[in-house]
Amino acid sequence: MKNALLLEASEWAKATFGDVRLGDKRRSERVVRRATLMATQSDVCLPGMMKSKAELKATSHLFQTPDVTSESLMRHHLQQTGPRHGLISGCC
Repeated sequence: MKNALLLEASEWAKATFGDVRLGDKRRSERVVRRATLMATQSDVCLPGMMKSKAELKATSHLFQTPDVTSESLMRHHLQQTGPRHGLISGCC
């Protein structure tokens, strides 16, 4: 059951954030991995999700990068989900 949940979360993360443009393709890949962790461990704080201090530091650095903003992360998601939920087109 847990593996099925993980697969669903990784598919969701890739569909939601895989095409996000953050100035470097590796950043998008990192965001997908972090989103998968957050989706599968929503009851755990970010430091608890990371396997090492280095991974936590890399995650912190990623989210402090000027190209990685809440707007840049959500824009693609809202463009995907908005039409499905009857939201006004062009909201982003």
